[in-house]
Amino acid sequence: MGNINIGGLVSGIDTDSIITGMLKIQQQQIDQFNSKKTTIQTKQTAYQSLQTQLVSLRTTAISLASSAGNPFDARIVTVSNPDAIVATASAKAASGTYQIKVNSLATAQQVASQEFADPDSAITEGTFNIRIGSQSLAAITIDATNNTLSGLADAINSAGTGVNASVVQDSTSSYRLLLTSGKTGTANQISITNELADSAGNALKPVFDFDHPVQAASDASVTLGSGTGALTVTSSTNTVSTLITGVSLNLVDADPSKTISITVAADTDKATKAVSDFVDAYNGILDFIDSQTKYDPASDTAAILQGDYSAINVRSQLQNVLQSVIPGGSNKANRLSALGIVTADNGRLTVNTTQLQTAINGGIPGVNTNDLRHLFALDGTGNNGGITFLYAGSKTKESATPYQVNITKAAERATVSGVQEVSENTVIDDTNDSLRINLDGVETTVSLAHGTYTRDQLAQQVEDVVNGSNDIAGRSVSVGLDASNQLTLTSDSYGSSSRVTVYASSAASSLGLREGSSDIGADVAGNFVVNGVVEPATGAGRTLTGNEGNHNTDGLQVKVTLAPSQVTADSEGTVTITRGVASRLNALIDSMLDPKKGILTSLNNSLQDQLDSIATSLTNQQAAFDKQKDELTSRFADMESSLQKLQNTSSLLGSQLQSIKNLGTGG
Repeated sequence: MGNINIGGLVSGIDTDSIITGMLKIQQQQIDQFNSKKTTIQTKQTAYQSLQTQLVSLRTTAISLASSAGNPFDARIVTVSNPDAIVATASAKAASGTYQIKVNSLATAQQVASQEFADPDSAITEGTFNIRIGSQSLAAITIDATNNTLSGLADAINSAGTGVNASVVQDSTSSYRLLLTSGKTGTANQISITNELADSAGNALKPVFDFDHPVQAASDASVTLGSGTGALTVTSSTNTVSTLITGVSLNLVDADPSKTISITVAADTDKATKAVSDFVDAYNGILDFIDSQTKYDPASDTAAILQGDYSAINVRSQLQNVLQSVIPGGSNKANRLSALGIVTADNGRLTVNTTQLQTAINGGIPGVNTNDLRHLFALDGTGNNGGITFLYAGSKTKESATPYQVNITKAAERATVSGVQEVSENTVIDDTNDSLRINLDGVETTVSLAHGTYTRDQLAQQVEDVVNGSNDIAGRSVSVGLDASNQLTLTSDSYGSSSRVTVYASSAASSLGLREGSSDIGADVAGNFVVNGVVEPATGAGRTLTGNEGNHNTDGLQVKVTLAPSQVTADSEGTVTITRGVASRLNALIDSMLDPKKGILTSLNNSLQDQLDSIATSLTNQQAAFDKQKDELTSRFADMESSLQKLQNTSSLLGSQLQSIKNLGTGG
């Protein structure tokens, strides 16, 4: 039931105003709490907006801070005849103009059978063996279920050899079986061992005319330059990536009489945009901080963060990073101003686009792409070619002095060696043509091509057929001979995932291999040493990574290509870690936003604690206010009630006195 408000009807006193006046101090305290709450909420919102803008700045800085895929490494390629060549370039491509001639395109071999009456013409039965290049031979069985021309085509297509078979009709209305290699180049020709029965009755034995192919297999040929020292390379595919370092040529049309110009240059637009986006995001944060900390003397009003140390501190730290001098690179490109990125009087960055693009295009003597990347990115350099910097995490610290790299074990590959000498001449036939091995955890069985091989030829044949197996795509093996002319099979991968196992198979004995022989590679092992303190690391293959929690080298990765003989008792080399401007800025923002120790996180938590405290105080204050108001209202109600009773008694007495008076006068 609500409070009864009698409003001084009996006494004529404005009790509501009196109660409000008596509670004025308490109401002022509640109003002060609400005002303080609003102020803190506004501050919290401002800092949350600042956090959002810091995240945006970090996003624009990520690409500039990256040591891989950095905008300054981007290349743009123009081709004078894009109908003949489509070219792309990686960061490794050197700027310049190259004159190219496409002599020929790579083609896939096509061969056709003799004529047949129709696709359902009968063929003889037996085994049809087919392969591409040095891949494993596929044995296809032809029997009563598929003994037609189209049945053979379907069987070949289902065998997964990479040979495409189709029944085609020629101009005489006859039908032929056309075989097309799934790969271009002379190394990927089709070979057949036709063990189908001889023609008999209506069934014909398919015969393919390899002497007169429908299309001969050929390699692509490209020539660089036109002088006496011109370079010509061939490729089994129409993609040539070995002629110009970092440039991949996709060949579309061949005409050796035409010279095509290929120009590689820095992607100026991409790098300029990355820098401009970074500068805009940085200036946007300064604009925001200034708007939240300003004081307007004309209106005598201050923004919500005016005089707030935390906001001013964030601004100051950001500015200090942008004004850093980055050690280790060219002295002509060790600060932003060298690229035309300068700080104006109001603290904002401005970009001289002409100066920036001149630097990107190599127009500043002594400044190259590496120097530009070094100015912005996380970078690492070593003093040993066998130890190269790969990556550093957000927790990896810059090295005031180079970090020592101590290798205790070099990465190794798995190798299986033969147990007996390979014959000078080895005959491979259907009795010893199968080899079953496991390479890097994947098992495959391959068929060696029949023939007589010298030792070197046999090693090459084994390497070709294993690497040509579809089962082990992405893996490869190197096959050779040791000093005792024993065959060696070595995985091309390093580390504990490198494995070679030889299983029981018909070719093992002829190859001098012991069935069941196996080997596993070894991961690189070592640690980092910083100012005499050892920081542990974990190896995986050839990559050594600083352990999580390391004070300096947490997340640091180096690639170690040292041979076991190059590992010594002392440190094998050093690596120096440098953070460029964008990388330092990212690290700073990460520290500010750290969910446990970041200054903005701590500030937000502090503001939230204040809000929670105010909410508790408001609840208590409001409860006390309501209780006192109820008590005052109740007392005034009692007073009015008492006055009402007195008035009623007074009226009664007055009435009685009047009655007595009337009796005395006989009225």
